Amino acid sequence: TSGIAADDHLRNVYITGGASSLPVTPGAFQTQPGGGGDAYVARITTTGARQEIAFNPPKLTFGAPVNLTHHAIATSGLPVQYTVVSQGGYVNYAPTTMRGNVLTPTWVGRVTIEAYQPGNATYDGAATRVSVGVNPERLIVAAENASMVYGGAVPALSCFPITIRVGDGVVNLTGAPSLSTMATSKSSIGTYAIDISQGTLAAGYQPYGPGTNTISDPNYAFVFKNATLTIQRAELTVAAGNYTIHQGQRIEPELTYTITGFVNGDTAKDVHGKPILTTKARFDSPPGTYPIIVKPGTLSARNYKFKEVDGSITIVP
Repeated sequence: TSGIAADDHLRNVYITGGASSLPVTPGAFQTQPGGGGDAYVARITTTGARQEIAFNPPKLTFGAPVNLTHHAIATSGLPVQYTVVSQGGYVNYAPTTMRGNVLTPTWVGRVTIEAYQPGNATYDGAATRVSVGVNPERLIVAAENASMVYGGAVPALSCFPITIRVGDGVVNLTGAPSLSTMATSKSSIGTYAIDISQGTLAAGYQPYGPGTNTISDPNYAFVFKNATLTIQRAELTVAAGNYTIHQGQRIEPELTYTITGFVNGDTAKDVHGKPILTTKARFDSPPGTYPIIVKPGTLSARNYKFKEVDGSITIVP
């Protein structure tokens, strides 16, 4: 008798032949004399369909979980699995973790990831590996915007609190950034840059426990963002005079005003134009008090704004 038999997964094919009926031993080749001739069985190993994996790894950042699910595709369409094969970096941090398909880098360096598909009854298994660099976490150090009034003191410059990845109890920030501006109390109105740089700011960790020496931590990189200092106009007070006249008396000379509030050695010469002063009082108005209304008119000044203060005319019998 002779025949061909296949195992369940179509990987091994067994051929039997000869005149004798002999038990088939899978995976073996054997001969044995029999009545009309020799009996034999041989195993021929076959292969399943080939599949390939295309792995496009994502950018990795220290401490930031990344879901790898859609970054590798098998030509078979079967789901791909992932594992960390090797990693390099600073040994004082815990190993890079893989939970399901979510990878969390725990140090700066390189990590080798394997994307694999174990195969099934139709497809052989396949795998591919990539080595990916892990970038440091960016710590944003941003200066705060500030403002001041022309002629006033330059305010204390500051930055926003530095936000670190939630749950990171290792990094220790020391020192402070350096902040500066070209603006002074004598600077004209406008905007001026607030420059921020590293100064004495440092990120470190204590590999041998609290109280031990702090070592510079390469898992963090500072990114500095400048801000703006705005110098606003100082205020000048334009005040009308106050008068007392007798009924029937004319107001002479014309209504007057004063301007006060100059800084930085400025004077009335730094003001252009004139205000408008009006009143309803006349020489023949009945006794009483009448306001003198002040409006800015054509007043202008490079570094000042104006506040108008009305005056009054009191007419007595």
